[in-house]
Amino acid sequence: METTAAPATNGPVGVIVLAAGQGRRMGRLKQLLPLGGRRIVDWVVAAASGARIGPVVAVLHPAVAAAGVPRTPHPAVHPVVNPWPEDGQARSLRLGLRSLLQVEPALVAAVVMLGDQPFITPEVVRGLVQAFLAAPHGPAGPLAARPVWDGVPGHPVLLARGLFPEVLRLQGDAGAQPLLARHRSRVLHWPAPGPEVIRDLDTWADYAAACRSRTGSNRPPTRPDAPPTWAGPAAAGHSIADPPSPDAVPDGAPTPRNPRPGPGGRPGAGKEART
Repeated sequence: METTAAPATNGPVGVIVLAAGQGRRMGRLKQLLPLGGRRIVDWVVAAASGARIGPVVAVLHPAVAAAGVPRTPHPAVHPVVNPWPEDGQARSLRLGLRSLLQVEPALVAAVVMLGDQPFITPEVVRGLVQAFLAAPHGPAGPLAARPVWDGVPGHPVLLARGLFPEVLRLQGDAGAQPLLARHRSRVLHWPAPGPEVIRDLDTWADYAAACRSRTGSNRPPTRPDAPPTWAGPAAAGHSIADPPSPDAVPDGAPTPRNPRPGPGGRPGAGKEART
């Protein structure tokens, strides 16, 4: 029977932003949709870095990287490209964790944020981390933490170091959900300060409601007739400087580089499954 190490509570915490989704339900690359003067993914990255809890790795769809995300360089934010977004969220999560461990090998936990939750604030991220670190720890201590609003578990989700080996073996499009189910008795449920933790943008109606909420306007956004498509790095006029496989990062590999592409087109199309 597999055993899981007790969580450590003294050490750095990092953030993984999952923004490599395919946008199947939205019908386009929703990470790049405008919202209140920013793109959706920019709000999420800003919340992650604004929490000031540690390094941030943003795992990006190739087209999101081609569009210049993050817009403003930040010393704590390390963008990496998932060249195989169609393989599902587990690949993005593995790539993000491996990259985060390159930046900070002594991580005691990683917070996983979704790229379609622009209403998450730095205070929510910090509150989740503080609740986890303040909880009693030991052999039966929490291995994960997530916010709950009105009885509904939400995001972001914190994964303790004791779960990292299992995260690095995940497959498919279910993200960390199998881990949370397997260790449900060791998941800390933190009472969230608001409903933003259960609010994401899966459909055009969700996006229209978010625009009204952010701008105060009752005018719905214009829906394009056809979503842009993504035909690989060549279509964007750039190359992706990632290792041949995100699952084969050698020990001592350099810190993830900013994969910002050179000049070229900026196509799109995306969706991340839920953790």
